Formats: sequence, structure tokens, C-alpha cells
Amino acid sequence: MPWTGRSYYEGVTLVALVSLLDLLVPAHCVRILGETHDEINDPARLLSADVKRHAQLLLKGLEDQHSHKRIMRDNSFFTQCGRADAQLRELSDTNLELHGIGKLAKSGDFFTSSKRRWLLKAINSGEKTALINLGGVRPKNSAYKDCTGLRESLLVQIPLIFDGPDGRPYIVMRNETQRLMQIVSGSWKMHDSYDVKPLPNLSGDLAKLVCALRSSWLSKLAPLSRWDGWSTVRSVLDRDFKILETNSKVDFSLFIHVLRCGLVTCRDWSPTLLDESSTTEGLVGELGCIMEPTGAVLVCFSILDYLMEYGIGRKFESATKHDKFSNYGEKLLHAFDCLGGLDAESCEGYYDYSNILAAGESETKAVLMGTSTFQESYECTVETPRIRYEVPQVYISMTPFYSTKVVDDPSGEYRQGSSKTVMLNEEFQLDDGSFVAGNGQYDQGIAQWLQNKASREHGAYVVGHGYIDFLDSEYKEGNSNNRSNLHELDESELQACKDGIEEFSTNSWRSERHTSLGNVVWAPKVKSIFVVRGKNKFYSNDKVVERMRENHCFMKTRFYRCQVMTGNRVIFDWKRTFGSIEVLQVVPSQSSGIDFEVDRKLHGFRRTSSAV
Repeated sequence: MPWTGRSYYEGVTLVALVSLLDLLVPAHCVRILGETHDEINDPARLLSADVKRHAQLLLKGLEDQHSHKRIMRDNSFFTQCGRADAQLRELSDTNLELHGIGKLAKSGDFFTSSKRRWLLKAINSGEKTALINLGGVRPKNSAYKDCTGLRESLLVQIPLIFDGPDGRPYIVMRNETQRLMQIVSGSWKMHDSYDVKPLPNLSGDLAKLVCALRSSWLSKLAPLSRWDGWSTVRSVLDRDFKILETNSKVDFSLFIHVLRCGLVTCRDWSPTLLDESSTTEGLVGELGCIMEPTGAVLVCFSILDYLMEYGIGRKFESATKHDKFSNYGEKLLHAFDCLGGLDAESCEGYYDYSNILAAGESETKAVLMGTSTFQESYECTVETPRIRYEVPQVYISMTPFYSTKVVDDPSGEYRQGSSKTVMLNEEFQLDDGSFVAGNGQYDQGIAQWLQNKASREHGAYVVGHGYIDFLDSEYKEGNSNNRSNLHELDESELQACKDGIEEFSTNSWRSERHTSLGNVVWAPKVKSIFVVRGKNKFYSNDKVVERMRENHCFMKTRFYRCQVMTGNRVIFDWKRTFGSIEVLQVVPSQSSGIDFEVDRKLHGFRRTSSAV
């Protein structure tokens, strides 16, 4: 695992925790543990001396260009254009007094300087090679074009890489959070930070940030794309991403800091200038920050985790995980654009990702149906179950012969014949009043209707076993408010509806699933219970719907088959993908219509016990 990304992010977090522990551990405990403490820090003291010595060697090599060729080669990328000079001078003049803070990644240990200003990490040989290979990038022959372009880069700098006393390669970099806080001095307060990768990569911080942009205090501000400095930051990121992609780097991420102004307004505030900036405007734009129009918030971007080569192993991994590394720079720039405005074109997956990630395993498909992604990516067809009757017919001719016909109402026939439940395509009315022909064709309009009714924005939510209370109360209300259209059911008929809903929710060819009924949704906008299931390759749940009607569940019932319009699956991240789904809708307050009326005409109300 590269030094940056999650390991770097955890390192910064642990630095803060170590600072807190320094305050909490009593002095007498430190004295008691003093001898062990010294032993533990022997490697750290050796590394501290090595950092200083190698920084001095690198500075000498930069001065005469002919000595110390190996360390010059290893550090050739960030030493171009004098970009790392100031940091190297600090490292060559300072004893960092490193302290180990643990092994945070497979590739090596983390150390922090006594003032939390610097981080040092052991990396593996592949990561070292990746950094050395970046040294082949020359500003004038790349997207940077010149030294100004390189200095504006938002790659978190690595001013020094060297081989430690244990033979492992180590890299030294600034603590990005501490660096930003020093620039903004006391005017701003760090609110939060996020390590974000693009979909379909796994990125828990992406979901947290999207959730914040949708529902926290950030949602009340203008979209990020309207903040000062947005276009400048986007241009710099695009340039960096192209450099990394050209050099076969993948899995890099955006390290995002959110800072709030501690004053009434920070609109006219000027940053504490460091070596990285030569103008008071440097923080907004060139240093990767954007400012909210009223001057209340800063969001700053940098690039981490850029030492992974797109080699054979990563290509195989990408192929097995929905091409997560292909066109990686384009994917991350698209993620940046979507963070700028979640309602932007093709950003439905980012808008919905936080909801999908927050849902429990049994709830994900129910949540999916209420998302913009479902509305934009799916098409559906709708069917209704109906009891029909096969009645015999006799034709008299020279030789009498018999045949049968299927009718909805056999009451006027010579013989009533036998009943059979069938699934019929339904002509479906959309919200705009138009109709989808009942010919079995899939239509996106039906998916949009479902999404509208099952979305959280319209009050729909997962009810689990609580559906029973909604079914009972809506059934009673339907009968009390529609005396002219009663559909009174006896207890066995009501139970048939409840059993059918539960079977549709949990039925599986292997064993029962979703026993929590996390895929059962109450949608108040249409006073309906929806149950959402993935389509099994070997069978359909339409048989469950047929059995409901055969057992005389005479509530209005619909069965939807929904499929992805383009491709076989909708992909959020490589672990969360969705294919075809099946949906049951039950409207407790309405009867099934003609087959209920015919049943009552033929058999009357057959009360098995007191109806609810």
C-alpha cells in the first residue's frame, strides 16, 4: 500500500491522538517507563540523524550537480525548479526528534517529528521505484509546461526519499493538515478532513462527504463549483491527474480539508505566507483552496496516494473489480466535478452513494429504488395477478366437439369451469397523465414513477415487520371511507396478503433471506407497501404473487420487473452493484377489482372468523 491515502490519513489522525496522550499520561508513568521508552526510540533517533544527513547530501548535490548522483536520482522529481529547496534546508538544519506512531499500512511504519510538523514513513521497493520514475517528468515536456506549472502542482510534496539504517526506503513529507493550519494561522478552525477516491473504488470518506454536502450545514451554502477559486483548482488538478496517468499511476486520492472562519468574516483575511506562496491570493486557487462567496468557509484539496504503478497485478485487479483503475484520472476529476454540484450531469451515483453505503445489506435494493440512479438507469414493466375461469363449450354439428374458453366472469356460462391465476400486463398511467401500453414492453417512465413514490424525499422509508400495522390500518381506513366500494376480506384473505408479502421478501431457492424484512417499504404518497428483491437467475418471484391471489388476497397488487437500460448492472463501487430487480406493490385500501367482484358474486363473503 502506498505511503499516502489511507495510511497517510490515519497517520495524521494518530498524530492528534498522540498529542492528546502526551497530556493524559502522568509524569511518574513516563519516568517508570523511561528505560523502555529509550529502547523503543533507538530506531527513531537513528532515523532522525539519517534525515538530516541525507537532506544535507541532497543539498550539496543540488549545488554542484555532479556529486551524490544516487540520492539526486531518487529525489529528482520534487527537487526540480527549486520546489523542495526550502523544505530541504529546514530538514538539513533541524533535528526532527522523531517518534514512532505505529505500523499503519502493510508497507511500513510511521514516525512523526516532535512538533508534528513532519511525517516519515517506510515504503516498499515498488513505491520507491514509482517515485524515482516520476523523476523522468520534465516540466517543459509535460502538461506542466514550465516551472510555474510544477510549483502549482497539488501533489503532496515528498522533499526527501532515502534508504534507512535498516535497509528500507523512507520518505519524508510535511503534515498537510498542520501545514494548512500554519498558513491560515488563528483565523480559521479545522472542521473536518476526507480521503476521497472515485467510484467504483471503495471510499467511505466519499460517502461521508457526500452526506455532509447533502444534509449538513454545508448543504445550506452555495454549491462548491460556485466558490472562489474553483476553476483554478480544477485546472491544476486536471493537469496533475494527466501527469499521473501518463506515468501509469493509479489509486491516488483527493485529501480534502474543510475549514470554518473563526471571525465574523474572513473575506478580507490574508494568509500567513510560507515558502509555498508568494502572493496573498496564493491560498485560494494556486494552493488548492476554494473560498465560500461570503468568506465563511475554505475547502482545500491536495493529492495523496500516487505511488501505485498500474502494472500487471493492478490491471488484473481492475478487471475483476469493474475497471476501477481504468481512466483513473478522468474518474477522479469527474468525482471532483460531482462534489462541486451533486445535481450535475451523470452525478446520480455520487448523489446516491451515501444512502447506499449507509443501508444495511437487506435494505440496499429498497434504498436503490428511491434513488435518482434508479430513475435514470432503469426501465420497468408492470403486471397484475387476476383469477380467470376456464369454462367448457359444446359445439353442435354433425359430430359434437368440446373446447374451452377463458373468461373473467363465468356466472353467465353453462358451467363455471375451473379457476386459474394468471399474470396480465397492465396499461399503466404515469404522473403526467400519459399511459404506457400494457404490451409487456419495458419503459423508463414506470421506473421514474416507482422512484418518485418510493423516495425518501416523498416520505417513503423501510418499515420491516411494521408493514403489518400499515396494512391493517390502511385496510380499515379504505373500507370506512369507501362505503360504495367495499372490499371486505375475511381473516384468511387478510392473512394471505400478509403471508405473501413476507414470502416475497424472504423467499430464496437456498433458504430464507432478509428475515428482518429490510426490503419492505411504506410509501405514504400512494399508500402502498413495496417489497424489493433482486432478480434471481433461475426463477422469478411472480409465482409468489400468483399464490397470493390464488389464496384470495384481494387487495390491489402489482408486480414490476425492472432492468438496467444500458449494460447488465449499475455500479456504485466494486462491492455494490445492482442488476435486475422485482418489486411487489400492495395497496391495502383498494380491492383487486374485477376478480374480487366476481368472487363475491359466485361465493359471497366467506367469513372464516372475525375480519380485522
